[in-house]
Amino acid sequence: MEEFESYLTLLVDGTEKLESDSMILLSGLDLERLQALKQIWESIPTDRRQTLIQSLVERADENSELEYESVFRLSLNDIEAEIRKSSIMGLWDCEDRTIISPIIQLMRVDENEEVRAVAAQLVGKFALLVELGKLLTADQDLVINGLMQSIDDPEETLEVRRRVVEALGPITTSEVHEIIREF
Repeated sequence: MEEFESYLTLLVDGTEKLESDSMILLSGLDLERLQALKQIWESIPTDRRQTLIQSLVERADENSELEYESVFRLSLNDIEAEIRKSSIMGLWDCEDRTIISPIIQLMRVDENEEVRAVAAQLVGKFALLVELGKLLTADQDLVINGLMQSIDDPEETLEVRRRVVEALGPITTSEVHEIIREF
């Protein structure tokens, strides 16, 4: 734990370069370490949080044994849109049903168009699971209703609506086919 606490101090300090080898300390966090990271998260300088999240996304793509899901979940609520967007991208391979609601929330109400668009793409992965019958009925309803609310939102931007239509693609209902045809 001492090495982990030293790493957290380094993150907050912001004067030393982030070494990618040390980022392994953030892989597979237990509850105690996640709590420690949560406590200092907002104290980490913004540009450093962004660099960290982007680096974790890259490292996770390169090495499937690294698991940064808890860090990405934590940073979904970051005040910076770029960090939220990168966090969504970091969750791309996650099929855990507990991320459905927060991702739909970001798709529906985040103030940043890019965040909403990337969230819609991730919701699209869950739409495929809906069509394959691999989600609970409540989760299926959450995914479909979230996407339908976005497509019906007259205030939503064209880019986000386009991503929502793509996300609806796997759903084989007549209503979805009509939406795709109209769009």
